[in-house]
Amino acid sequence: MDAVENPAASVDNGERKAVRDGKGRFLPGNRLGQGNPVYKRQAKYRRAFEDAVSEDDMADIARAMVAAAKKGDVVAARLITDYLLGKPVTPISVESTSAHPIRLLGPDDPVPGAADDGDADAD
Repeated sequence: MDAVENPAASVDNGERKAVRDGKGRFLPGNRLGQGNPVYKRQAKYRRAFEDAVSEDDMADIARAMVAAAKKGDVVAARLITDYLLGKPVTPISVESTSAHPIRLLGPDDPVPGAADDGDADAD
């Protein structure tokens, strides 16, 4: 796509105006389109952390967490189950029907929400 200068998106950086492509993205070499510096710093920290911890380290940590959970450490048990099983969803209570009554339909009861097309037996 051709480069387009969008007056609403243009910024005067002292030398020339920032130019974007037809989809509004900054063109290569534009000093304003360099990304979020906070995310770049976080990515560096994440890489450093990943480099410092080996697979064996993670296995040792996991075994220590399992041992702690078996001894009654609720936080360790919760962390393990959250990662292995996923966070629990809110269950539907079938004990109390006051909020959402449940009624079984008989064979002759109309189905709620079913469209009534008027006279279904008409010839």
